[in-house]
Amino acid sequence: MSGLLGVLYTVVGCAFVVATGWRLRDAAREPWRLDLWAMCVALFCAGVGFLAATPPMYLAIGRWTGAANVATLIVYGAITTCCMAMWAWTVSIVLPHSELASAEARRVEVRAVRGAGHRGGVGRAGRPVHPSAGARRGTPD
Repeated sequence: MSGLLGVLYTVVGCAFVVATGWRLRDAAREPWRLDLWAMCVALFCAGVGFLAATPPMYLAIGRWTGAANVATLIVYGAITTCCMAMWAWTVSIVLPHSELASAEARRVEVRAVRGAGHRGGVGRAGRPVHPSAGARRGTPD
């Protein structure tokens, strides 16, 4: 290993690979959950990126391939893939909740228009009334 950078990158890369194994176990139990698979890809690519960026591995990849900068391609490819997998993971977590929230908001709006969700809904002469208007006056509409 070449100094503190090599040790640090190796430890972080190995931690990501171990975390990948941990998540793969969960993903194998629930193969329909795409968020777990996206997390596995992100963790694995982060680990590969860190391990390929260690100075000894970087030089070894250059010797094995005969081109000096192939390790750079591997590192940046792993980082890019990790970012895309994290984006996919975030979308798979956030999007269902936002769809549920918007569906609930639509239900509340429909109830308000129909007048079933609160007191009143439509005041005298067909004019819309705010739900709290009856409570302020002390009389229900």
